Amino acid sequence: MKHKIYKFRSAIYLAVALLVAVPGFAQEGGGLDDVGVFRFGGKIGLGSADLSLAKFSKLGESRTTFSFGGFAEYRLFTWLSVNGGLEYTQNGGSNLPSRMFYINGSYMLYTPLAGGGSATTVRTNLRTHNLEIPITGRVSLPEMSGFKPFFLAGPSIGFRLGSKVTNYRVWDYGVPAANNILTATSEKVKEKTRAANFSLLFGLGSEFAAYGHIFEMGVTYRLGLVNQNNFFESLYQQYTSNSLMVFMAIKF
Repeated sequence: MKHKIYKFRSAIYLAVALLVAVPGFAQEGGGLDDVGVFRFGGKIGLGSADLSLAKFSKLGESRTTFSFGGFAEYRLFTWLSVNGGLEYTQNGGSNLPSRMFYINGSYMLYTPLAGGGSATTVRTNLRTHNLEIPITGRVSLPEMSGFKPFFLAGPSIGFRLGSKVTNYRVWDYGVPAANNILTATSEKVKEKTRAANFSLLFGLGSEFAAYGHIFEMGVTYRLGLVNQNNFFESLYQQYTSNSLMVFMAIKF
């Protein structure tokens, strides 16, 4: 878990460092205040995803994820624009209760072994693969020292491409020298997660011109609003999927 937190913090520090350093190499790129034009671009992101129960109670731990995709922007006014995109995103969580995906009595939860031993699942991680369609409105502040800060908000519709759990199991063979062997196995669980998701997307960042193009850097938070559990026998009847993402983008 510590190395995941370190990676996410490193991404934030890198984004801040670039924002500080850019004025030194920014060149005439133009277009920050262009009105009535379409612009297209691509973006990548690194972030942290988690699951939550009702009342925003976090379920398990966060996991490191990433995203990439393309988008189109139409600027209505110098201070207002509309964006639509198509992105591949990852979501999920770590150290989740195994009963979210397996019924009581499943061999994946507990398996008796010959000779009195057993295999017990002690940790389950979930990773989902999604196709997201975010549609956001952006309000920009006046340009300051080559930077144009902005705030964004809007809905995002996601479609599940696949889901996979990784189960960590402890094997106890009843022999002291062979006890507590840890193994990891993966299993597809797409049918146990909802096929679609609806989220609200919030974010802030800044755009700037450099090397003849327009760049963006910022942070977004995706708040899941739809139950993602499609496994009716689970003890956890409803949970939502959320993510915090640091992103970089280029517009043409």
